[in-house]
Amino acid sequence: MRKGKYFVIFVFLVSFLFMLPSWNKYWAPFDEGNYLISARMVMEGMIPYRDFFLMMYPPAYAYVLAGLFATFGIKLLVSSIYTIILLSLICACVFYIVRKVTSLKYGLIAFIACLSTLAAWGEPPIPRAIWPGVALSLLAVSFIMNFIEKDKIGFLLLSSFFIGLTTMFRHDIGFLTFIAVSFGLLAYSAYMFQGKKDMITSTLKRAFKFWIIYSIFPLLSIGILAFCLYKVNALGEAKKAMFIWPAAFHKWGHIPFPEFCFDFNMIFHRGCLFIRRNKFYIPILVCAASSILFFAELWSKKRLDKRIVSLTVLIMLGIFYLQQLIFRTDGNHLAVSFPPSAILFGILFSYRLNSRQRFFSMIKIVFVSFMSLLMFLFFYRNTEKYIKDIYVKPYIKRSIEPVTFKQGTIYIPDDVREEFVSLIKYVEDNTKKNERIYVGHLKHNIPQWGWFDLIYFLTDRFPASRYYVMMPGVQSRANIQEEMALSLKRNNTRVLLLRDFGGEAPPLGPLDKYIRKEYRLDKVIDSYHIYVKK
Repeated sequence: MRKGKYFVIFVFLVSFLFMLPSWNKYWAPFDEGNYLISARMVMEGMIPYRDFFLMMYPPAYAYVLAGLFATFGIKLLVSSIYTIILLSLICACVFYIVRKVTSLKYGLIAFIACLSTLAAWGEPPIPRAIWPGVALSLLAVSFIMNFIEKDKIGFLLLSSFFIGLTTMFRHDIGFLTFIAVSFGLLAYSAYMFQGKKDMITSTLKRAFKFWIIYSIFPLLSIGILAFCLYKVNALGEAKKAMFIWPAAFHKWGHIPFPEFCFDFNMIFHRGCLFIRRNKFYIPILVCAASSILFFAELWSKKRLDKRIVSLTVLIMLGIFYLQQLIFRTDGNHLAVSFPPSAILFGILFSYRLNSRQRFFSMIKIVFVSFMSLLMFLFFYRNTEKYIKDIYVKPYIKRSIEPVTFKQGTIYIPDDVREEFVSLIKYVEDNTKKNERIYVGHLKHNIPQWGWFDLIYFLTDRFPASRYYVMMPGVQSRANIQEEMALSLKRNNTRVLLLRDFGGEAPPLGPLDKYIRKEYRLDKVIDSYHIYVKK
């Protein structure tokens, strides 16, 4: 037991050291800016949803970041190290869970697959709300594995506690993990009472008992959060931010799956075009192969055991995490959906099928061989991308260069560096430290995301409107624009940084009409038009 703990610690440290060099090599000024400035506003006593818009997620991540900044200083390095610790914890959980179900060598295989994917596609320095959500979700599953093995209610309560925490960071991940574990609890109850005449009734009663215990902390967390938001008059806005408005920009931001590449000659194409096209299918194929082998093993045994119960949880978890890719097929969502798939891939080698039935044996050989090929190519691609992003581009190609601010150093791409630095200099030279500014669109009716929200954090200026996050389906609403115009007036906002996306000009909305009336164009810096109060 002690040896196993040392292995988990070793895996965590390896993950941390492997991803540490990437702490400032990525560029995501919209996402990173939103997360960082939300923490700064919490530090100033502002309430999420009521005083500023918190995009899509529960407020826990903003308060955790605020606490870290208050303890260690308002530095980019603080949020980066925090994020890398979370990613390392995810890798350690993947290793622990697979080792719990199978063996050390398969745990290491799953760990390597997970680490390479998170390091290549997870953008480690960005403190996204999803990373604590995934880490806490896997911790909850780890304790469920212990509960299934040892049948101790304490492990079930610990799992419930971490699911409760998960919902405070990502309510969707918390809900899906809760459902996945509920399937496992039902299977565990069936395992305990299999072979008895009153199996159905007893199984349902025991499952209900487990479910009640398991529901304690998730329901408590939701209740506490709802009560606190209600007390500060933020519950209505929170409901819009977490449940209503996401549907609008999910629809706009959806990226469909690319067509599957069946040409194996593309493996030898420069950059392995085969896996570059097919990488989004890997989690799906892993879940599909695992599900088929799971039912094959269950058919071979013709009875439930603790291994089958554990696999029930893990397969359901892998399937539920695929919703990340269903929404958007990009690198970030691939990384988020991958940890449960890495777990299932490690377990893929260990399915215990009936050797006397050649059909089952052939299924396992085909699935394991094909998935091993895909994973090997994916690992190759991940390693190549990691090395190029972290070691080649910043130091050899010089396509991005470090720029130092008082909060830390960021590597900024060539094509936006001069514009970004010039905008920050303009704000610092033309506004006071306690003065609010606004970074938005030149045409607010177009369905576009924001761009340089990181300016708020790096200039230590707060947004003039609580709807400072430019997202499709939010700033294009007429009633929101009217409130934003009132906020600009109420905060006596003098400086607006408005990005021109080009294209045909849509009809002016209430906010754009107010800006044209009350402000004048002072300067144009690349794609940004700087307006100042008349």
